[in-house]
Order: sequence, then C-alpha cells, then structure tokens
Amino acid sequence: MIKLEKNLFVMFLISIAGKFLNLDGSGFMFVLVLMVLAFYYFIFTFFLLNKIKFDEIFKKYKYEKINIYWAFALIIFGWGHSLIILGILFYIQNWLGSYLIFSIGILIYCIFVLILLLLKFDNKQILYSKEILKRIGIYTLISIFIFITRNLGFI
Repeated sequence: MIKLEKNLFVMFLISIAGKFLNLDGSGFMFVLVLMVLAFYYFIFTFFLLNKIKFDEIFKKYKYEKINIYWAFALIIFGWGHSLIILGILFYIQNWLGSYLIFSIGILIYCIFVLILLLLKFDNKQILYSKEILKRIGIYTLISIFIFITRNLGFI
C-alpha cells in the first residue's frame, strides 16, 4: 500500500508540474490522480497507517492489538486527508466549493489532532502518529504553496 501511495504522490507532483508548464493532458492527469489519491485515503488510511497489507485485510490477528479509539481517529484522519486533497483539486481547477471543502478538511484535521492529544499512546502508536504528522505537514505545505502561487497568477 505504501508503494501505491508513493507512486500516486509522484504522479501528483508530475501533474502539478505539467499544470504549471501548461502541457496538454496534464489537467486530465491532475484530476485523475487526485481523485484516485482522495479515494485511496478515504478508504484505505486505516490499513495504510496500521501497516496492514492488501492480502492481510481479512486476517483477524492483524486487528487484535488495535485500540478502538485509535481506529476511529485514523478513519477521521482519512476523511480529512481526502477532503484536503479534493480541496486542492477544486481550487486549482477553479471549481466551486473549494474553500468549503478545505474548511471542512481543516476542521476534521483539528478534530483528529484533539483526539490524538486525548489518547494514551503506546510506542507503536507514537511511531504511527509521527507518520501521520509527516503526511499532514507535506499536504499542508503543498496547499500553502498552491494558494500562494494561485494568488500570484502562476496557475
């Protein structure tokens, strides 16, 4: 699952570069990649951040040590993450509702961070929360960059 995420992220960066350079077909690639990435995070974030592979999704032993609150927090994070990605898509494509989608995504991120602060962690979950914060940082920086360049007229 991590390889798929990395490949989609690289395709996202390539499509952003294509949008900046006004290459033919980059808009279609941009929309397609971000829709797949948003769908991927919406459905598979729980499995991705718990290091569960596709072939182990239905194995009972993979879920024995997962806290129910941690599972709930990861599902909320997946929803927020997919909304942030859709907000990026809507904003760059000049579609209506981009600010609303961004606002809901940021609100869900805030709820997720509050849940993280309230949960008691073991060592395994602390490592996962570092990965989550890394993802939040990456997409936040991309969002800020896109907003800045959009206001300057580059996109």
